[in-house]
Amino acid sequence: MCHFVRKSKGMIKSERTLKEVKQLDKFYTQQFCDRCHGSLKDGRTMSMFNEQCICMKCKEAETRREDYQKAVDADREEIKKRNWNFKGIGF
Repeated sequence: MCHFVRKSKGMIKSERTLKEVKQLDKFYTQQFCDRCHGSLKDGRTMSMFNEQCICMKCKEAETRREDYQKAVDADREEIKKRNWNFKGIGF
């Protein structure tokens, strides 16, 4: 299955599995935070530690963890390797 992502000049093609597309769809349609079960109506983001969809309050708490920068660095290194499916370092 192909998934198209908008880029500044045209479209780029990205291979996505059906599971990944369904997971992305769930990310945009779920109503409650995977971590605190609060509402996502004020915003959502993906955790840097795992694949949880979290609210902005949980994201703020996540950024204060001692190992947050380690999670960010690990994610960036995987992206450099073109690994778009990094599961995180664990929460």
